Amino acid sequence: QFNLKMSCWAPGLSQLESEVELNSTQDVIQEGASSELDLEEAYQELEAMKQRVLQMKSKIVRTFPTEPDTDQVPSDSDNVNLRGIQMETSRGFQQIEAVRSRLKKTTEELGAVAARMEESMRCTEKLAKQLDEVPKWIDELKHQVGVCLERHNELETTYCTDFDYSNHMRPFLMNL
Repeated sequence: QFNLKMSCWAPGLSQLESEVELNSTQDVIQEGASSELDLEEAYQELEAMKQRVLQMKSKIVRTFPTEPDTDQVPSDSDNVNLRGIQMETSRGFQQIEAVRSRLKKTTEELGAVAARMEESMRCTEKLAKQLDEVPKWIDELKHQVGVCLERHNELETTYCTDFDYSNHMRPFLMNL
């Protein structure tokens, strides 16, 4: 027969609340064999223990709001150390939320910068293609200028200018 007395202590709990008496399974079996177990009573005891565990858990574990602008810190604990830990935890959650907010904002800004970079790359590629066309255009322009000069020289040699015609025709026109 084992009669174990376990104590569990957590900040904010009195020693009396945290003591739990455990009996070995042999004791339970022997009691069940010697007298009929009242299942309803055992169930009620189990429910009471469950409620007590939930109550102790609510004193220890706190959920904090995720909004960064709240300054509410649960301070219903009588233990100074636990209250300090709760306040530090609340500040930690607020810092995490602030970092998460900055990360979201930075991610959005990076997305906008990436889109602008992509547009700039497209414009750069378009300008590079146009710059590749410039030497071809210069060569074509040189060719066209050469053709124009040839035509001009040919016209100059085959046709006379207005000044030349006037000089040549003046003597004839004066005689008339």
